[in-house]
Amino acid sequence: MKSFNITIPLFALALLLGSNACEKEGPVGPSGPQGEQGVAGPKGATGSTGPKGATGAKGATGAKGPKGDKGDPGTANVIYSDWAAIQLGTGTLSKVMNIGVSELDASMMASATLLVYVRSLSTGWVTPLPYTYVVGSQPKTLLSHRYYNHVLQLLAVKVDPNSTIYNFPGNVWQYRYVIIPGGISASATLKNVDLKDFNAVATALGIHL
Repeated sequence: MKSFNITIPLFALALLLGSNACEKEGPVGPSGPQGEQGVAGPKGATGSTGPKGATGAKGATGAKGPKGDKGDPGTANVIYSDWAAIQLGTGTLSKVMNIGVSELDASMMASATLLVYVRSLSTGWVTPLPYTYVVGSQPKTLLSHRYYNHVLQLLAVKVDPNSTIYNFPGNVWQYRYVIIPGGISASATLKNVDLKDFNAVATALGIHL
């Protein structure tokens, strides 16, 4: 009976020592591999606009640049008509056609150049006025122009007393006028341009043909 009582305390001591040994931590192991990146979360709402900042101070004015060269007068003020049929009135010694031109006044014509051209629709030939209509070698009718306040007048005059005035019918003959202000007519725009040549004048002044 005495040996049985001694064995129980020894067995309990062994359990206690073993329990303490199991509770003691061992060394930290190596780090494991990094896990995969998670899915991105939803985009957050845009924040409200912040207040406008104060306007900065005005910078100093830069130095004035050099004055540019004076340009030639422009051609925007050139006045011209489209081609239109000639329609002379009646008469035995002369016939006229009055054409209203609001810009044609004494002030304008004090320095402007007035050019009037006629065109034959049968040949396309263009010539400035005055123009003499000739049959064979015999002059028959002189067509010229003149002006007074706001009116351009085409004037046909008989030069052969033995013939009638040629009527310059509108289905064959057309007229066109060009008024060139003084500053332009004296500029490099028309330098070396033959004013009798309508195509050359139209090209220099940007007039449609």
